[in-house]
Amino acid sequence: MENKVDMTPAVNQVIDGAVKNKVIDTKKLQIKYHSVGQLYTRSRTLLRLATALYPQLAFKSLRHYDEVNDSITAFNDDFIVGVYTPMGPVAFHYKLEFLNEFSHIAFQDNAPKYDGYTEDESMQRLNSLTNLIVIGASIDEIIKLINENKNLDESQKPKLLIKK
Repeated sequence: MENKVDMTPAVNQVIDGAVKNKVIDTKKLQIKYHSVGQLYTRSRTLLRLATALYPQLAFKSLRHYDEVNDSITAFNDDFIVGVYTPMGPVAFHYKLEFLNEFSHIAFQDNAPKYDGYTEDESMQRLNSLTNLIVIGASIDEIIKLINENKNLDESQKPKLLIKK
């Protein structure tokens, strides 16, 4: 029987120490064929593509939902951008320097309520949306499915927003 130990916290602690001591730049840290910076840029670009194709399902905000961490400085000068899915929203934090990349999305006063979803659950949520798009579901059908999900509160459902 194989014993599996999650080394992530220990590795992260070593990386954090190396960053603080200016030994490494995490954006240049290589994982197989790509650096962390390249993967970060790629995921941001793919999110930008998805939100450009389906802006009705996109949101962005400078504030969290909970008002405890509601200021931009509370999360390191990041903004929140994401998509509504039938299983709940998925949000990402990006530095303010990338805000213009998401200028096609209307601002919301607050981001949707965070319900504690894990990274695996975020992938399930994104796949639930992707699967509907692949089978040809209309945007109206997708929004209807999201709005019918009784496990979501109103903040976790798309709103009709006008880009300002």
